[in-house]
Amino acid sequence: MTKRIKRVFTNNMVAHVWAQQTQDNGRNGTSSIYFDNETIYSYGSHFPIASFIDSETVLITDQTSSVTTSQHVGLARRAIPDHIKVIECHQVAYYDEAKRHSINIQHYQDRIAANQGRCKRSLKYFKWCFNDLQRASLNAIEYCRYYKLKHNFEVPQWEDKFWEKARIRWDNREAIEEAQIKKQRIASTKEFRINLPKWLKGENLYKGPYNYQAVNNAYQFPVFLRITTDPENGDQKLESTHGAEIPMSFKVIKVWEMVAECKANKYGKVFANNAPKLGYFQIREIHKNGNLQIGCHLVKYGILKSIARQLDILNTV
Repeated sequence: MTKRIKRVFTNNMVAHVWAQQTQDNGRNGTSSIYFDNETIYSYGSHFPIASFIDSETVLITDQTSSVTTSQHVGLARRAIPDHIKVIECHQVAYYDEAKRHSINIQHYQDRIAANQGRCKRSLKYFKWCFNDLQRASLNAIEYCRYYKLKHNFEVPQWEDKFWEKARIRWDNREAIEEAQIKKQRIASTKEFRINLPKWLKGENLYKGPYNYQAVNNAYQFPVFLRITTDPENGDQKLESTHGAEIPMSFKVIKVWEMVAECKANKYGKVFANNAPKLGYFQIREIHKNGNLQIGCHLVKYGILKSIARQLDILNTV
């Protein structure tokens, strides 16, 4: 009997499964975020938020039509493995490719011009605007390079004489900005350390369906795993602090054996074609120190060893 393919996931898992490209479609319970083959959508086919244009390159939108769609874009972006090139553009998918190129080139030009103006006017948000100016320029160049389009985009440099006055003004404020960032980082660390023990004992780190602040905080820290029970079928599964889920199977033992072998013999394994999978996620690399790169996750050996101990497979090697 053929096993039924799961199609309905949490918001996090919709993004993770799409990013792995291991099945052709999936959605959340309300279909507010879903994917169909290479493309993931927010609230309908009229709003594609990201799409694989080849196996190593993703186009992702820089549009922010609503708070929830912005959150969906964030989930998709974080789920993309770090070996995949990501190019931001305005229009991810369009029935007319030439028209899509025209829309995106015009948007890059408008975004660059807008940030140049903001950099001249604003001190408080100057560094953010300058970073976005560089980001838009880099993405415009990458987009044109990929599609072999002629362009005259250049990446502005902080040292350019054009920004000399702005640099002097910013230097006087930078210490204040850095202090605020440090304060936010300390608060996030404190919150995560408080929530992590609760999460490991079974509580939900993401209280409510749209608590994306908790998701953002979790992605700033090393990946942790826990063993939970799937409420749909009662089976055990592995869950990560990034919201990914892996059904428990004999493959978990096999992967632990490979990890333990690499750690014991101090050699690594890199998987390209026909990479082994755990659930929906492809294993990309096992480092010689035992760390595991799977999907967008880098799981440290100590976390894997703790899970192996809980499953009583620590000494299977």
